[in-house]
Amino acid sequence: MSFENREAVVAWLHEHHGRRIRLGVEGSTLRVEGLPMGVEKLDACSTEFLYCEMDCGLAGLRVSFSLHESRLALHVLTDVPGQSGSSLSLPLSLPYDQVRLSTVDEGASNLSPSSRSAEEPEYSPYELLHFRTD
Repeated sequence: MSFENREAVVAWLHEHHGRRIRLGVEGSTLRVEGLPMGVEKLDACSTEFLYCEMDCGLAGLRVSFSLHESRLALHVLTDVPGQSGSSLSLPLSLPYDQVRLSTVDEGASNLSPSSRSAEEPEYSPYELLHFRTD
């Protein structure tokens, strides 16, 4: 489902509260799946925005997004045990018309075969962080 603005995304998240969701980007293979932990209103220096964290079920992976007036800001962070700081910080800013949200059926695979390209491997983000190159 595509969205016109922040209010439409918030309404969709409230409607699907308690369900695993998939957040993707139109024209991209980027996708994040997890359980949204609720939408909170934050005030940062008199600029109001909405904030949500997702529980993706992977240790060391933190995903959050903030809903600004005209864009959704997605931030993916990974932590490796024993290292200080994040080993990967991936912030993205997306216009709402490119954001795609859908629910994930509990029994279904994380990615349907029709949405994966033939070249795309079936690794989880956690496996990719520990992928041996030697």
